Amino acid sequence: QDLSNEAVIDEDSLSSSTNGNQLQLKTLKFKKCSSIAAVSMMLDRSGSMGDDGKISKLKSATLSFASNFADDSVIGIQSFDSNDIREDVPISYYKDVKDLVVTKVNALTPGDRTPTYRALQFSRDILIPAIPKFSDRTFNFIFLSDGLPVPAGTEDPRTYSPNPADEIKALGVTVYTIGIFGPSDSVAGGELLKSIASSPDNYFATPTGDDLSSIYDAIGTKICNKATK
Repeated sequence: QDLSNEAVIDEDSLSSSTNGNQLQLKTLKFKKCSSIAAVSMMLDRSGSMGDDGKISKLKSATLSFASNFADDSVIGIQSFDSNDIREDVPISYYKDVKDLVVTKVNALTPGDRTPTYRALQFSRDILIPAIPKFSDRTFNFIFLSDGLPVPAGTEDPRTYSPNPADEIKALGVTVYTIGIFGPSDSVAGGELLKSIASSPDNYFATPTGDDLSSIYDAIGTKICNKATK
């Protein structure tokens, strides 16, 4: 499986799945650092997420990632397609939304097209009031998508000023992006998601979604490293 050269995956993250002690230590570390961090994520549920089991892989990896949060961690989940951009889980303490996370993630189903610009606007508007509410946290935002913006002329955030991705970063939020792109979209999709991320090495690619759990682990490691500096 190819994680691409866009991001370097932490070796401990990759090996943890086969080493129980490493996994336990990594989980404990993330639980500790997640109590001083906040994670909000926007998940793509466009129609193409129904191909090759991508939506099932997304659900499994997202729930596994969330299960590593401590009770006093802060988490929020939004999802999007062109029919509906919604807040599935309000940005809250994990202890207050544990069951909701499971219910809402399991309920994700593929829909229509990929309104990237409007999805980022939506997440920006969710983050603006949440950041002062949890002012003791360092905020992180994960944007996951498997397609190019549709329609390209109106949904590419780079064509706008201000760009909502830049507005999110200007709030002091560290942005990570994940692309599930096949060969035809990998170059253009990668360039788009690199521009949305806080830095190019905050972009992660997986052609089929099989590596999502390892990517979430790597992002968790980055969040911990930043939060504990």
